[in-house]
Amino acid sequence: MVTLVFFTACLLPQRATAQADTLEVMGNNGKPGSQGHVVQLALKNLNEIAGLQLTVETSHEFLAIDSVKTTMRSSGMMPHWNRQNGKIILVDFNAAYTIDTGSGPVLEVFFSVSAKAPKGMITLNIKDVVLADPKGGAVPVVSIDGTFNIQ
Repeated sequence: MVTLVFFTACLLPQRATAQADTLEVMGNNGKPGSQGHVVQLALKNLNEIAGLQLTVETSHEFLAIDSVKTTMRSSGMMPHWNRQNGKIILVDFNAAYTIDTGSGPVLEVFFSVSAKAPKGMITLNIKDVVLADPKGGAVPVVSIDGTFNIQ
């Protein structure tokens, strides 16, 4: 009877759970008047990724993006960014490089802190996140904001 119950339970339809890739801001800290503070954007992806687009917003005028660089996971891809609006695009125009499935940093965003910046926690929001697979299809993604602490 136990075997029959177990067998019957295995045949019942299983509820599928939707899973999405996750992009998370790994925060950092810095002092007023300093620069070169790296904030990593870490991606946990279930599918191969060929393109990434997002906007990094700070709630503070005293924190500015200086540069954006790839990591080991996104090596070969080209980051393009706009200092004024925080928009970042990561793509390989030759379609030779992708981000393999897995987890870890895919972008490093370097910030400078204004000399006039007051101490405190600043929220780093990521919005308008779009992931694309090698065929150009959209990949569902969840974004997790982070913080930058001005010491």
